Amino acid sequence: TSIEIKREFSTLKVVPKADEAGDKNFPPHLHAAVELFCFAKRPDCARRCAERVNAYLEILRAGPDGKGTNGMGQAAVCWECGHVGLPRNRERCAEGADAQCGGC
Repeated sequence: TSIEIKREFSTLKVVPKADEAGDKNFPPHLHAAVELFCFAKRPDCARRCAERVNAYLEILRAGPDGKGTNGMGQAAVCWECGHVGLPRNRERCAEGADAQCGGC
């Protein structure tokens, strides 16, 4: 099974939480995040991460159509399931709360 990892993955930075800062294994960008899931023998998480990022990149490529709306905020990577997207509690994240996965 192959996973499509586009060049843009390496331009999307992953920001660590306070307790993850300084971890030498923490991925600096989404390309490295997909690799980390693969190295950790979690191919389903790698696939889910890549699918979510590819969907996001497709939205950016398509540009606005003047009709649809998209949620706004900083996406989060779930290290449990591989979901990448807006957190379930995105309003509270702006106040400093840790992100809750919007996928699991």
